[in-house]
Amino acid sequence: MTSSRPIERELCDYTGESLDVVRERMGEGIHRTARLFLEYPGTMEAFYRETDGYLYELSNNDDDPFVSYLAQKFGACMAGRRMLDYGCGIGVMAMKFAEAGLDVTACDVNGPSIGFLKHRVAARGWDTKLHVVEPAMALHPAEPYDLITCFHVLEHVATPRELLAALVTCLRPGGLFCGVAPFDMIYDEFPEHIEAHRHLRLDSLCEEAGLEVKGRLVHNTYRDSDVVLVQAVKPVETGLHPKQPVMADNAAV
Repeated sequence: MTSSRPIERELCDYTGESLDVVRERMGEGIHRTARLFLEYPGTMEAFYRETDGYLYELSNNDDDPFVSYLAQKFGACMAGRRMLDYGCGIGVMAMKFAEAGLDVTACDVNGPSIGFLKHRVAARGWDTKLHVVEPAMALHPAEPYDLITCFHVLEHVATPRELLAALVTCLRPGGLFCGVAPFDMIYDEFPEHIEAHRHLRLDSLCEEAGLEVKGRLVHNTYRDSDVVLVQAVKPVETGLHPKQPVMADNAAV
């Protein structure tokens, strides 16, 4: 058997499961999460709170090179600034950005995933640089955020416009929103995605919310769908001169 990856060992320690079980569940990935969703007898909201599907599915992305690239890009110029990772899952992005020097707040509704993130933060002694909080608390910060990330969340919620508006309220003038929301990925592998929202585009929603879209970066494709990183800035009131946001390299779409 091949040697275990750090993320596999951490999962074994957190869940108490054997390495074989952890690898089997990680290997099933999105297909296991889809099956659990279709078999779940309760509400969608309860599923998101209780399922361990995302715990194993998202652990496959722990060494995602695109997230590492973003953390390096933003960390070089935003060290010490306040960031919110809304819908952080197991904390792949939150941990990379905290390691890069940002002051990170992370939240998610999924109990198993957020429990695993707390486990990882405690093991590293990162309590002072990565703050894991409830979503309601994250949306009422003591000070506004300089950067908000929201990846693969809005396509799951019933009211994406309302959630995006709440996030914009937490962003300082001149602050940067970075998000990914593949609303058009209505495939059997993603039964949690809301079909009624398949016509939505994140860049348009950002403009509706009062943000100025500065870039769209295609960083992946799945079947016929582009996975697009949208970058948008909250306008600055006349006469104010805030810190300038740092943009990831853009690609025309």
